[in-house]
Amino acid sequence: MDHLPAASASMATFGTTLAIVVFAAVFLLVAGIAGLLPGRDAVTRRMAQCQRKPMDVRSISLRLEERSLGLLRFLEPIEGKLLPSSRHELSALSRRLQRAGYRHPKAPMIYFGTRLVLAMALLPAALLGLPLAGLRLPSDTLLLAALALSGIGFYLPVLWVSRRAVLRQRRAREGLPDAIDMLLVCVEAGLSLGAGLERVGREIGRAHPILGEELADVSLAIQAGKGREEALRDLAERLAIDEVASLVGMLVQTEALGTSLAQGLRVHAEDIRRKRFLRAEERANKLPVQMTLPLGLFILPTLMIVVLTPVIVRFIRILFPTMGA
Repeated sequence: MDHLPAASASMATFGTTLAIVVFAAVFLLVAGIAGLLPGRDAVTRRMAQCQRKPMDVRSISLRLEERSLGLLRFLEPIEGKLLPSSRHELSALSRRLQRAGYRHPKAPMIYFGTRLVLAMALLPAALLGLPLAGLRLPSDTLLLAALALSGIGFYLPVLWVSRRAVLRQRRAREGLPDAIDMLLVCVEAGLSLGAGLERVGREIGRAHPILGEELADVSLAIQAGKGREEALRDLAERLAIDEVASLVGMLVQTEALGTSLAQGLRVHAEDIRRKRFLRAEERANKLPVQMTLPLGLFILPTLMIVVLTPVIVRFIRILFPTMGA
């Protein structure tokens, strides 16, 4: 019976080792997931934005990036076949691209050309790449997979533009209360609306570059001779945000009726802050429901392992000597 204490000691060592391994695995899993999700801290993100160089108004231009120029020269001969024939569809597409930040006159052609190039490139790449990757598929299945990848490549720019537009709207909405406060200070200091927009666009570009770029562009449009009301309505159409639309309506109405601009801006800033607070409360109320899935997938299994491991170890200590006897 001398082997029973040795077996009990070995079981205790095994239980301790198992608990340490489980703890280390859970710790590494959580650390890995946290490392794959950078930039989630709002304070860190805003501090990083504040460290950027201030935006120069003269740098705002309606040109494509240099990497798109080669594609632009490639697509010029077939420009008439790529773009939709309906002027209404082309105008709607241009507005969608402007909301995503693509405001070059040739942006619709680049958009359709990118979809066409991705669809044409992914089809032969899938036909050649899947067999080379070791996937032995029948010919009809391989063709269907290649067509599916080609379709994904064709609709990928649509998803990219939609996602980019939503992201720009969210970032512009975050900086709108600060921009209205700065505009209110400028107006109360004696500046006109156009000069105030120019100053706000230049100053707020450090913390909120998207909103600063849009406001500076409104100032440039007014300086170029466009009417103030038309430039403001173009801003509301580009951003497609309810708060900006109401702000533009208030500015236009104030200028038309001759009422106090400072008072209107003060009331509008308070209204936007109240809406932002309500959105924060709504997100906080949704948080328990959204935490249900991570809780069930990650926290609950780990908790069960931590709770049940001593029970399993004790069960092994009691059962194995009995079976040996």
